[in-house]
Amino acid sequence: MRSSSRFRSLLYALSLAVAVGGVAARTVPVAHAQVQGGTLTVLAAGDVDTIDPGATYYTFGGMVANATQRPLYGSPPTAGTTVVPDLADGAPQISADGMTVTVRVRRGVRFSPPVNREATARDVKYAIERGFFRTVQTPYAGLYFGDIVGARVGATPGTTIPGIETPDDQTLVLHLSRPRAALVAAALVMAMTAPVPPEYAASFDRAGPSTYGRHQVATGPYTIRADAAGNAVGWRRGRSIDLVRNPNWDAATDFRPARLDAIRVVERNTDTERASRRILRGRSMVSGDFFPPASVLRRDRPRHRDQFTFASAGGVNFAPLNTSLAPLNDLNVRRAIVAGFDRAAALAAVGGAVAGTLATHFIPPGVPGFQEAGGSGRPTSRLYRRSHGDLRLARSYLRHAGFRSGRYVGRRPLRVVISNDTAGRRLGAVAAASLRRLGFRVALDVVPFDRMLNRCGRPSSRIHMCPNFGWYRDFADPQTVIDPLFNGANILKNGNTNLAQLDVPAINQAIEAAKGIVDPQQRAQAWGALDRRITDLAPGVALAFPKAAAIRSANVAGQVNTLLGGAWDLPFTALR
Repeated sequence: MRSSSRFRSLLYALSLAVAVGGVAARTVPVAHAQVQGGTLTVLAAGDVDTIDPGATYYTFGGMVANATQRPLYGSPPTAGTTVVPDLADGAPQISADGMTVTVRVRRGVRFSPPVNREATARDVKYAIERGFFRTVQTPYAGLYFGDIVGARVGATPGTTIPGIETPDDQTLVLHLSRPRAALVAAALVMAMTAPVPPEYAASFDRAGPSTYGRHQVATGPYTIRADAAGNAVGWRRGRSIDLVRNPNWDAATDFRPARLDAIRVVERNTDTERASRRILRGRSMVSGDFFPPASVLRRDRPRHRDQFTFASAGGVNFAPLNTSLAPLNDLNVRRAIVAGFDRAAALAAVGGAVAGTLATHFIPPGVPGFQEAGGSGRPTSRLYRRSHGDLRLARSYLRHAGFRSGRYVGRRPLRVVISNDTAGRRLGAVAAASLRRLGFRVALDVVPFDRMLNRCGRPSSRIHMCPNFGWYRDFADPQTVIDPLFNGANILKNGNTNLAQLDVPAINQAIEAAKGIVDPQQRAQAWGALDRRITDLAPGVALAFPKAAAIRSANVAGQVNTLLGGAWDLPFTALR
């Protein structure tokens, strides 16, 4: 049993990370902003993973939801990992035993038409509950909120959770089955805590899957353009998303300046080299779901240096290997692929040293456990000793797998899915070359980025490898990296984040044990040790710790948000 004093000290430290008070971050400026109003164009290669703000879990979807929704807590772009109250009115109150989290909800925040009323704690209660509905199935619902008493992933639409109470319109109380209040409180930054009006959304949530995304209402400064009935006519799947002012947004309640009048997302820009140059040479444009490719970083950055923004994204780029499919269900085959993979060429394909640093494990810099997992020094796993791949070591693993020649001789090809943007195609070529030099046949499927995410996140697709998958921590805790990626309990039929489908009982048990560790140093050590164990199981090729590269036109003043993986923070972006 851990001492209660230790437990309270961690909770106190976490609560200090949340600025207490009304809109304390209101003074965060948009650098050089001179214009109130105007329209910004966001160029994107693909679409969001889902238009439902309470279910999206990828950077681009989060970028849109960040402009339209108000979760309980948020993060100003200049504040690093510090969060401030958004819909909440002050810091979360955590009980000494770690079993209860209480949040006060701000007055004066109203839903966009056609709902038009003030958001309350009951709307947050429903928002969290719907994340567990089988028709919504928010990928991180069970990860961070599964300890709420009565919460169950895959619930029937309309199921209430007894562990969520709302004594009045401004009070939300979360009762937990285990002392995990610190983690739950930290997770209140997630978009799943943005209010959803049950009287309006319940009928949409009964559909399978929910159609609420196509009828959503907003509490943030912007809303998807809708008709009088609330239909989101501004979203044309795979083509564009039009954001307009939320007429019910009150700047006095928000920490975001939201100077733009409208934001237009234009998709299908799969030639990201051309799209990047359009942004750099044009006006009123920023990048969306892609980083500028290596050719743009090399040739255009010297001439447009002040139009590039680089941020430590708090993430890892890696190529998951599907451990449930032959031949990747053989540990030695997976180790051969990891040992023989040309990681240096993969990093060069997306921009080289300016775009990131080579990874040798999974917990990224800036997250506790990074140093304990191996940091940026000499790799702790022999699989990562040579950045261009160690063919001798790779072939020895293949011989251990029964291939006496040291080359794979199976006839069935590995199914590899890659995105059809410029960087994706180049990375796909590197992956295919690395596999082929070990003897593997490769069936390379090139698809739009959002389709790649959906296919790779659906186990029934039976994909062997997804080389340009990236993962960003949800907040500064190593659980937000290791748990969603490698816990067998998180393998889902749709929206799966454990793309490797790693399901090792000893690892699952160690993850559950690490979740309950409160002492920060012990917690970092436990997750770092888990990272090392998982790395040796070769569930994927750790490629790079990326530096998010965002670009803008010369007349755009903007800031990127590290909690969005280094994407542009649209409510903090303006024209000049």
